[in-house]
Amino acid sequence: MRPEDIDAVLLTHMHGDHTGGLLDANGAAVFPEADVYVSAPERSYWEAQDGGNGDLARKVFAAYGERVKTLAFGDSPLPGILALDACGHTPGHTVYETDM
Repeated sequence: MRPEDIDAVLLTHMHGDHTGGLLDANGAAVFPEADVYVSAPERSYWEAQDGGNGDLARKVFAAYGERVKTLAFGDSPLPGILALDACGHTPGHTVYETDM
């Protein structure tokens, strides 16, 4: 599978070990066809942070642009997947329940 084949990335949270692989060395989207899903509280929190993970999060948001999809807990970002509140590790930490 090639990066161009990936059409969705569901983020549990925006720490660098979960988002760093979304950008190449030039700051471009690694997955050029993918929508990136993140909870609204998670996105809001990291957009407001200076330095570190906040800077990385804003770079991810910029690289993916309109393909960043903000979701609410209880939303179904993709068929058979439900986004649930797992706040604590981060302000918008999300767990995804599947029907598999």
